[in-house]
Amino acid sequence: MEIRDIELIDQRLEEIRALDISAMDDQAEVEKLTAEAKELNEKRAALVEERKQAEAKVLAAAEVTEEHENREAKPVMENTITRNSPEYINAYAEAIKTDNYKELRSLLTENVTGGTVAVPDIVADFVKEAWESNEIWRRVPKTFLKGNYKIQFEINAPIAVAHTEGTDPISEENLQMGIVNLQPVYFKKYVKVSDEALSLTGEAFLRYIYAEVTDRIIAAIINSLMVAINASTAATVGIPHSATIQGAIANTDVINALGQLKGELRDVVVMTSRSAYAQYKALQFAAGYAIDIFDGLEVLFTDQLPTGVRAIVGSLRDGAHANLPNGPEVEFKIDSTSLALTSADMVGILGRMYAGVGVVRDGAFCVIKNQA
Repeated sequence: MEIRDIELIDQRLEEIRALDISAMDDQAEVEKLTAEAKELNEKRAALVEERKQAEAKVLAAAEVTEEHENREAKPVMENTITRNSPEYINAYAEAIKTDNYKELRSLLTENVTGGTVAVPDIVADFVKEAWESNEIWRRVPKTFLKGNYKIQFEINAPIAVAHTEGTDPISEENLQMGIVNLQPVYFKKYVKVSDEALSLTGEAFLRYIYAEVTDRIIAAIINSLMVAINASTAATVGIPHSATIQGAIANTDVINALGQLKGELRDVVVMTSRSAYAQYKALQFAAGYAIDIFDGLEVLFTDQLPTGVRAIVGSLRDGAHANLPNGPEVEFKIDSTSLALTSADMVGILGRMYAGVGVVRDGAFCVIKNQA
């Protein structure tokens, strides 16, 4: 019998072992089964060797493919080096000033497919530095998907239950879902700078405008998030709901806010203004440090709280989300003429970022409001 499958061979060998040849009286049958077992073991060894050789060929082919891909990628690495050269960085700065990217395209044609101009890594570093330095913004999860970004969230999701064998089946629960639509808008900041600032070249100019504009745009996005969190205290079907506490300032505000949060949340923080923080600490002083007003939570300071909001307690990692369809870069537009008549020696710089931000989880925040 010709068997070409290891599993079938193992099955037949198991059958022969089960016959207990040593107890058989028919010597001819014993010899026949012994010979068959030997033949099967030899075929099994041959099949195993064939499979090993086949796997080795696949691995070898994969290594060849990887090496080929690495060789193909080499020109891209050379382009990256060019993109980060002083020549290109200077040209990039001048292109922003003049809104003319012709020289950039001539320097790095491989990276401008579809009209997209390659951004020097140093620019991405400026943006990253601004993101990381903002304690609130760096905690917000981000995606970079084109168009509106919809996120489903659980309105009602009962936990699982323990079920003992032989008992009645568990009751059916309804899982209710809602959808958050993060519709992006342009966040813009228009600043006026002197001609001296515009005369900066290369890295110095890029660092100046990114430091001046990027931080302010991030602050605007954070303000939009704070407004969304505050608005979510008005319960609406299908929209994540945040809890609210309202009244005169009290040393139990944060503790009570924690009690309003739902589910397992990571990295719960307190977001408040410095003036409100000082008021809370004054209560702690007056109590002789008998309690920890903030219950050990990290306090993040922001000037972007809506009017009437004293603090917000919750998880930015679990309860908020931002989508940036055009990527993390800030787009710039230089206006060197329209301000000439009204602001001597001043130049307008418009920075903008396309982003959608909002609340994406029920019970992830509690808003502490002042007395109405």
